[in-house]
Amino acid sequence: MRTHRERINRKLNRRKVWQKLVYGEVIRGVDEAVARERQIRKFKRSRLERLVESVNPGWDSISLTALCKSGFSDAGRMSGGG
Repeated sequence: MRTHRERINRKLNRRKVWQKLVYGEVIRGVDEAVARERQIRKFKRSRLERLVESVNPGWDSISLTALCKSGFSDAGRMSGGG
């Protein structure tokens, strides 16, 4: 996530620049994370909106610190899922 946020890898970030983080998942491995990101990218907008609203109805900007404080670190995925 830090790579995305700080735009360290230009190739990875050439298409979109983050505005704010509104949803996150804990995923244990890089391969699993890449697969999940690809899966989410295929979602229609309405499904993406439902996914975010299931855990963050106000679409408030969230931080890694806030995720950890909320008990998210061992949750696997935030409630609601995709």
